[in-house]
Amino acid sequence: MKGFTRRSTRAVTKGSWFVRFTRGIMRLLQRVLARWRGLEAREKHYTAIFLDDSSQDRLLAWWKARVGIPLLPNLRAHHMTLKFDPSPDDIRALRLGDEGLVQAIGYAADERGQAVLVRSSVRSSNTYPHVTIAVANGVNAVYSNELLRKGVIFMQGPTLTGTIGVDT
Repeated sequence: MKGFTRRSTRAVTKGSWFVRFTRGIMRLLQRVLARWRGLEAREKHYTAIFLDDSSQDRLLAWWKARVGIPLLPNLRAHHMTLKFDPSPDDIRALRLGDEGLVQAIGYAADERGQAVLVRSSVRSSNTYPHVTIAVANGVNAVYSNELLRKGVIFMQGPTLTGTIGVDT
C-alpha cells in the first residue's frame, strides 16, 4: 500500500503530466468561455441605407414645410434600417458601398416619436420601412416601428439617396 501511495502522490506533483494536462484543459475552457462571452456581449449592428447630407437636409426641410410638426429634441434622420443584427450571409448578400434610393411616402408622429414611411430600392426586413426623424427624451429610435403600426398619413415626399452599409 505504501508503494501505491507514493506513486499516486508523485503523479500529481507540480510537473506531472496530470497537472499539465489539467492546466491545459483549464486554459482551453477559459478561452472558449471568453469567446462565448464575447459573442454574447458583442455590439449589435445593423445594415442600412445611410442618407447623404443633402438628402438629410431635404428630408428635414420637407418635414418642416409639408408636415409642419415641430421636431422632437433628439434628431435622427440619417438612415433607413435594412436589417437589425444581420447574419454574415445577410451582409454578404448586400452590395455594400452602392447607392440606395429611398422615397418618402408618408409619415407618423406623436409626442414620443416622428418617422417617415419609405419605399426603397433595397428590401428592408422591417414591416414598415422607415427613417426615424426624431424621438423624445428617453425614447429609442426603434419606437418608430410601433408608431407606424398605429397608423400612417400618406403623403408624397422627397426621393433621397444614400450609401448601403453596416454600422453598430
